Amino acid sequence: MTRPDRRFIEETFPVKEINRISAKEKNIRHGHISTLHIWWARRPLAASRATAYAALVPPPEDILDWQKQRNFIVELSKWENALNPPLLERARQAIYAAHAERLSAERGEPVTVEDIEAGRVPPPRVLDPFAGGGSYPLEALRLGCEAYANDYNPVAVLILKATLEYPQKYGRPFAGMPEHLWWEGKGKQLPPAGQLRMALDEPAPADAPPTDFNPLLAAVKYWGNWVLEEARAELAPFYRTETEDEM
Repeated sequence: MTRPDRRFIEETFPVKEINRISAKEKNIRHGHISTLHIWWARRPLAASRATAYAALVPPPEDILDWQKQRNFIVELSKWENALNPPLLERARQAIYAAHAERLSAERGEPVTVEDIEAGRVPPPRVLDPFAGGGSYPLEALRLGCEAYANDYNPVAVLILKATLEYPQKYGRPFAGMPEHLWWEGKGKQLPPAGQLRMALDEPAPADAPPTDFNPLLAAVKYWGNWVLEEARAELAPFYRTETEDEM
């Protein structure tokens, strides 16, 4: 008789600790995906990361390992560990090891973690059919999974694209990148608002920006400033500046 494929979350889960960490997360503004756009049922990243991990690894048989796993989930869920490479890598290795064991049993041939990392076999696939603000699929990606997100609300779809798809697609230098982004990637001054068309008509620099340059971030900054300057120019005739009329 084969052992049932149970997951850690089916046996136990540090609910109290994760709830406390999730409550603290509500006060975080800078760098949190909640600042991208309001979504009414947005799930905390802490709880999403913790539940995703606990749903992908088996429960330990030893009571000491059982408690260590609970403690690890608590540490993994903390905001300051969302971008902690050693901790995330440890979580990925545990997930891949469990996934390799399941695939080996299904296929009747050995599958290793190295097979998953090399792309010879697919990583765990996680589906969120009502993804909303994208917390669960984002954390699944962070844990090395292949994430699928779905929602029928067009606002949610746009949030999901901006959270999950665009950073991967445009977050590093790519062919056909607008020239003004090449300039910023090389540390050169961006053209002012209103002169973008002229900038795009000029040839791209021969030397590419560094590989760690993020064109998506640069584009968001550029167009954010463009909207600000256009709005300021359009509204300026109707409002006096502080120098003209001291408050």
